[in-house]
Amino acid sequence: MMAAVEQLLKLAESLGVRRETVVSDWGDFKTVYWMADPMPLEVRELGRDLSELEYASYEGDPHNRADENFLDRDRRVAISFPRAC
Repeated sequence: MMAAVEQLLKLAESLGVRRETVVSDWGDFKTVYWMADPMPLEVRELGRDLSELEYASYEGDPHNRADENFLDRDRRVAISFPRAC
């Protein structure tokens, strides 16, 4: 079975969301997928249905964008989307 974050990544890309970059060893995570476009509703709904994922959002600051994320702390993988204005 595909890991939860990878399910979200596959769905997001099938909906036309562009992948900005992939970062390795970022904080507590082995892999973080940074997406270029805001999170579609379908991705948000699937993420909330997957019990192994934790939702988090960040208001941003002068140096970092506001974003929303789904985190898989056990596998140490995350996916991050810029917050829609």
